[in-house]
Amino acid sequence: MTAEIAVMNKVGIALAADSAVTIAGKKVYNSANKLFTLSKYHPVGILVYGSAEFNEIPWEVIIKEYRNYLKDKEFDTLEEYCTHFQNFLGSPRWKLTPKNQTNNIIRLLNEFCSSFFLEYVRQSEKKYILRFENKVFDSTVHSIKELLSPHKQDIEYDLTFCDIDDNIKKIFESERIEITHSQIETLVDLFKFALASDYPIFRLTSGVVIAGYGKDEIYPTLTTFETAGFIGKQLHMIQKNSTSISDENNASVTPFAQQEMSCLFMEGLHPDLKKFILAQVFQLMDNTKQELINKLKPADKGLAIQTKFQEITKKFLNNISLFSRQNFAVPRLNSIANLSKMELAKIAESLVELQALGKQVSMEMDSVGGPIDVAVISKHDGFIWIKRKLYFNSELNPCFLEKYMK
Repeated sequence: MTAEIAVMNKVGIALAADSAVTIAGKKVYNSANKLFTLSKYHPVGILVYGSAEFNEIPWEVIIKEYRNYLKDKEFDTLEEYCTHFQNFLGSPRWKLTPKNQTNNIIRLLNEFCSSFFLEYVRQSEKKYILRFENKVFDSTVHSIKELLSPHKQDIEYDLTFCDIDDNIKKIFESERIEITHSQIETLVDLFKFALASDYPIFRLTSGVVIAGYGKDEIYPTLTTFETAGFIGKQLHMIQKNSTSISDENNASVTPFAQQEMSCLFMEGLHPDLKKFILAQVFQLMDNTKQELINKLKPADKGLAIQTKFQEITKKFLNNISLFSRQNFAVPRLNSIANLSKMELAKIAESLVELQALGKQVSMEMDSVGGPIDVAVISKHDGFIWIKRKLYFNSELNPCFLEKYMK
């Protein structure tokens, strides 16, 4: 895992990233590079998070290949840089061997089956699963499809190069779970549905953040997307958010990957605590509402009480959001709007450090840590490193700096 952040105002954008990378969910190394210049000549940078590879190729290799391909070419808008980079990812040179593509699908399929199994266990309320019961199985499929449907994209991937049915069977048989042929066919269709959704059901996709300025842009912009690499002959791509500084939006703080401490800083409430409070409120309201409805005579007033409780709950949630925004988010953003480039860098670095500290004092794996790389991008100064780890001593390698801009 990782922690990265972008802090923007009208004078520039600060980017910060930690160096931790988790291998096989167990081993953590603090040496990964996640922040790069996207152009050697123009004010554009790139962050990567999530999976450190694109079809088993390290992102660092691909980004540096792209820089050589881009050379000194400049675009009018940052969005055009993003489109150009995506087209580069989709070029034939990255469409690798059938074995590589099959490995990618199986990796995604394992994630999908794991998510499905966890939801099935939750709905069945059983500790041990030996076979999928049709009623709970259908309910689980319905729940996942309902979750994915609002995020469905008009795209269909060709999976004929990989025996999806057989791989699903092997995944569950390895866990000693019986699964019928019809259930396998249902999961194949659901897997295809999940691939075409931009809901984050797959955790091991790569997130990409491109930030900086196009030639015609006076204020900074950042745009993000996620990709699982090639699925067959087609590039998997999920477009995410785009944020621009303007006269109406003069400051922005955008965290990526692990972001609990950044949310705590900006909103005044830890996301896990907020989730717990809301769940308790919903349960309290539902229980109280049901008690009143059960005691009502005549019972036809139940609908009126149900509606009233919904209004009360909605008002409570709105008041929490309004208080958080007025007392935390807005004052913070108003202050950030007036910071210098150096102060933007300090804020970005501090928020990543805070996330790392939160992991260190918890009982969880230290999946955020190591040296923090920090850079500031401004319209006329370009991409400036504030802090950067190097695997070599720059004083001993003057030839590196001499050839860098060639």
